[in-house]
Amino acid sequence: MGLRLLIERRDLPKIGGFCQAKYKPISNQIENQWNQSLYFSIKQSKNLFYSYYFRGTSGYMKLSMKQEQKTVGFIVKEGLLPSNELLLELLAWLKTNNITALIEDHITLKHPYLTPVNQQDLTTNTSLGIALGGDGTMLRATHLFSNHHIPILGVNLGRLGFLNPFAPDEALEALTQAIHGTLPVDERMRITTHHHSGNTITTDTVLNEVIFKQNHTARLIDFKTKIDGVPLTQYRADGLIIATPTGSTAYSMAAGGPILVPGHQAMTLTPICAHSLTHRPLVVRNDSVIQISFDEPEQQIAVTLDGQRNVILKTGDWIEVSLAEIPCRIFRSSKSYFDILRKKLHWGASPQ
Repeated sequence: MGLRLLIERRDLPKIGGFCQAKYKPISNQIENQWNQSLYFSIKQSKNLFYSYYFRGTSGYMKLSMKQEQKTVGFIVKEGLLPSNELLLELLAWLKTNNITALIEDHITLKHPYLTPVNQQDLTTNTSLGIALGGDGTMLRATHLFSNHHIPILGVNLGRLGFLNPFAPDEALEALTQAIHGTLPVDERMRITTHHHSGNTITTDTVLNEVIFKQNHTARLIDFKTKIDGVPLTQYRADGLIIATPTGSTAYSMAAGGPILVPGHQAMTLTPICAHSLTHRPLVVRNDSVIQISFDEPEQQIAVTLDGQRNVILKTGDWIEVSLAEIPCRIFRSSKSYFDILRKKLHWGASPQ
């Protein structure tokens, strides 16, 4: 079937990304779809062509287009040596396939085929991200790449690596499939925090969780909590965790919170050591707006975002937590989520 296409934005989407277009199929049967505006997804085939799949009332249509140069952006754990065998293997494959490799310029890791660039250039020019390290490295990668719709390939070089689904011996095959567009991608919901301090609002986005706790001393905190503007309760606890399904297996789980399967459209509120028998973890809809404020002005509250960034609240400050507009895109391995739970967290293991 022939297809006339008008792309409404000049920059083409990245692998797995979305773009808006108007189209007119050259067919008398569906002429009424002229100027219909829709979103289309992009996949990449082995012959290095982009394949655009359009979903309309008559089913799926396909248009292929020559692809632009691919670029891979590396996020690596601290202390990774240039002699690391996995890194050398991946860089050799990228060089053979004429794929550019970028890395942040403040990283001490040096290699002739790694081009150091500043953070803005890294996120602007990368079409696929690779995180080499543990969960902290992966969380940093999601913070850098997610707002730019860049899919991330996580390779575990850490101790647990729950967020990084690929082992080092699986990395090269996974990268090959990702470049060829045959590796599936999961979309993980994120949450946005709005820190209200006087007339200033500071925004941040996290994949795992937002944690409220005392900055220095181990004292109870009184958290005034509202859901969608309606008072929920006043937690009296050492802290409070608001987690996504992805973050439900991290600090929230350790504090007694529920495990939510990725893809579940919800958030959890889990108090840390609540001084009450009735304050239990709560699951709310993912489109809920959660407001957290505090009564005691002398308390110095720290807000930790994905274990990566700390914010100290001042008297009168309050935080609003809501669903982020842009999800995080992570390449998925062939292992099921429950396989990973059993292997890495020993979930469901029978007593010995």
